[in-house]
Amino acid sequence: MKKFILYTLLTIISLTCLYDWTNGSLKYIAIDQPQSAEAKTKLQKTPSTSKPFQNVTVQTGDTVLSIIERLNPNQVENISKMINDFQLLNPKQNPNQIKIGESYRFPLYKDK
Repeated sequence: MKKFILYTLLTIISLTCLYDWTNGSLKYIAIDQPQSAEAKTKLQKTPSTSKPFQNVTVQTGDTVLSIIERLNPNQVENISKMINDFQLLNPKQNPNQIKIGESYRFPLYKDK
């Protein structure tokens, strides 16, 4: 019985490691890439929404919120507002599925 339990535990651990290596977060780690977002352009406004934004190329480890917070360091904004503003600037993009190397528009907020 002890051998069966040990074998089962080792199998579960092995399958978990295999899944993480093939589909998990380890797949996206890149040693050569910089860890911060690279600004592509200066302050701009969209014609349809007239919200100020900045084009940013997503790097490894970036999220929509981390990039917005980096662009607006002293601002306290509602998370829902930041996500909605991102969706207004990027209408065909899901904020949860941004891709490394792609450029997106991120909202800029004025100092209060």
